[in-house]
Amino acid sequence: MAFVLYKGPRVVKSWPVSISVAVDGGEVQKNDVFVDLSLLSKADLDKKIADLKAAGSLDVDADLLKSLVCGWAGIVDESGAPVEFSNAALADFVVMPNIKRAVFDAYYCAVGGEAAAKN
Repeated sequence: MAFVLYKGPRVVKSWPVSISVAVDGGEVQKNDVFVDLSLLSKADLDKKIADLKAAGSLDVDADLLKSLVCGWAGIVDESGAPVEFSNAALADFVVMPNIKRAVFDAYYCAVGGEAAAKN
């Protein structure tokens, strides 16, 4: 298979993300979800970060993730109903530190050409 040199962002679909959530007794529960990610070049990523800072973003990480995550599967609400992807749902999703870390870890694996971690 020939290597394709992409110019500009490209989207990878259903990239696995493992989110760790603290539970009682000092334990951690791993939750697997799948996100669609917009992969940017280093220059485009740096520019997006600089633009967010220049615009006075109060949470650059969350705002950056809003532009990198473009879909998902496997996310449910407290009653177990699927959460449809939307800008409002994404805004709720990206503010939690454990979610930020998990999605950024997955993003850097995807953009770096590393296979998704197998559980």
